[in-house]
Amino acid sequence: MKNLKLHQPNVRQYIAGFSLSVLLTLLAFGIAQLHLSSGHETFNHDLVVPLILGLAFIQLIVQLVFFLH
Repeated sequence: MKNLKLHQPNVRQYIAGFSLSVLLTLLAFGIAQLHLSSGHETFNHDLVVPLILGLAFIQLIVQLVFFLH
């Protein structure tokens, strides 16, 4: 019987997951900040909400893949 290797994440995976998480957070923050600082004129509310929710969903996937395996 072969020895089964348990999945052990390495430092590169943690750094990649952390970097993606930070990037997605900064994107969502930047979109919200740009929208608010422009007096709600840069992006329409109908675009901002789904965009931020989409980034949140991608963030969830990143967290599941890189940290909760």
